[in-house]
Amino acid sequence: MKINLKLLGYLLLIIPFLKPYYFTTMNSVNIIYNFSQIISVVIIFILYFKHRKISKFIIAVILLEIIYIVSTYYNDGALRESILNAIQTVGFCMIVDYGMKKDCRIFFKAITIVLSIIVIANLISIIMNPSGYWTGINRIWLLGNKNGHLSMILPAIICIYIDSYINNKTSMKLYIFIIIGILSVVLLESATSILGMFILSIYIIFNKIIDKHEKVFNINNYFIAYIVLFFAIIIFRLQDIFSFIIVDLFGKDLTLTGRTDIWSTAIELIKCNPILGYGNMSEIQRIIIFNNQNAVHCHNLLLDIIFQVGVLGIAVFIYIINIVRKQIRKYNSKVAKFLSWSILVYAIILITEVYSLEKILWVFLIMYNIKLIQSAKEMVVNKK
Repeated sequence: MKINLKLLGYLLLIIPFLKPYYFTTMNSVNIIYNFSQIISVVIIFILYFKHRKISKFIIAVILLEIIYIVSTYYNDGALRESILNAIQTVGFCMIVDYGMKKDCRIFFKAITIVLSIIVIANLISIIMNPSGYWTGINRIWLLGNKNGHLSMILPAIICIYIDSYINNKTSMKLYIFIIIGILSVVLLESATSILGMFILSIYIIFNKIIDKHEKVFNINNYFIAYIVLFFAIIIFRLQDIFSFIIVDLFGKDLTLTGRTDIWSTAIELIKCNPILGYGNMSEIQRIIIFNNQNAVHCHNLLLDIIFQVGVLGIAVFIYIINIVRKQIRKYNSKVAKFLSWSILVYAIILITEVYSLEKILWVFLIMYNIKLIQSAKEMVVNKK
């Protein structure tokens, strides 16, 4: 049997960075993953800089991570963790960028294999142990606590969609993983994740109707919708008007399980240190400064970024989002419309949740490189 060495190479580079959260609780396994990451980072640095072409997306990510490190150092925070996070984030973004530029089709085949295995294994872990695995005071499954699973499920579905698009075929795998995603979040009873999968499923089912009304359903309007939601929910708290949905439908209180208190505290803290923020803190430090045991993060991505890296950091993050938006706007293809909708899903779930930037930026980098996805599809079509 002939082995595809390029596919194997991408698999070996990718696997160390897509570490299921549960493995961080297993010291020996965690050490193996971390050591493998170091090897992958060294290899990708050599391969990437050999070509001496750094995309402005990567430059922006490096700048953002530098701000994180500086802010953490200035505030006497978790500096070692901040540096390691920066290396991991930049390293994996370089792997994604390099892989897409060298061979987009093989790269997506590789990353789809890894993500598919993880998402399936996660569903099995949920079914086998519905109550989760206790690690101290936290209850987790393979992909962590119940609100964090979509941070891996959503990228898996996005990559599966892109893989089927490039290869110009309708993929049953996509529908299977939509079902797996829905089952996973429903079994976990995570309201935010259920809402995210519901919105994603709307597009999968009604994409033909949605795509025909692009004057309404487009990436610019999605960003406007997010801005409106951010100010309405986080700043002005207009969710009280929709108490019948929050209380009766989702069974939540109007504080959204204490989130509104955390938002208020975060806003007050940001006012005291708006330029550089407070840097990377440990969970214990966060809980102490917020005086809230649920404040392991700000429960809103924008607030969390501003809290950690201030106005400087959020300006770079907004720049990253904007260059992604501009690239997607250049195309009117199916994949462009799907990626636009995926951003809407991210925007909605990250109103009340926070995923680490290393779990977000590489997905946005894929979207930024939509030109390479289009080129890969054209090559496949022309071969037929």
